[in-house]
Amino acid sequence: MLALVCAAAVTGKLRDRSARAEFGAMLAAVGVPGALRMPAAGALLGGEVAVAGLSLVPATARLGAVIAFALFGGLTLGVAHVVRSGSRTRCACFGRAKEVLGWRHVARNAALTAAAVAAVALPAAGPGRPADLVAATAVAAIGAIAVVLLDDVVSILRADRP
Repeated sequence: MLALVCAAAVTGKLRDRSARAEFGAMLAAVGVPGALRMPAAGALLGGEVAVAGLSLVPATARLGAVIAFALFGGLTLGVAHVVRSGSRTRCACFGRAKEVLGWRHVARNAALTAAAVAAVALPAAGPGRPADLVAATAVAAIGAIAVVLLDDVVSILRADRP
């Protein structure tokens, strides 16, 4: 799940010029100084790429989970700070900046941090049966889709119904 979420985040942020601009605007809005914006963007994207790649290889999966813990733990604290400050910064976490960062984004990042802790703490799984692999992959995909589409789901649930 962590690999899929990070792959979606990188893809969304880099998909086109508009997404890259929104990502840069989000970094500026949260207070990253101009001179540090490119290094900060590179570090965040590099962390997401590392998690996406390392988490899929059994020999490096634990390292990927440790990086995910640092990444999502930092994002949880950073987004909480932005929300507490009252900033109306839009979330460009997955490349589109429609919703203002809020406590649901803090909760989402905290849940991803907890998933990373679980991935580090739990014993590595063996090869397993093919059916188990299919089930685990399906659960991971559903979890990742829920994380990536969180703002869309909240928007649908909040919509006024006739």
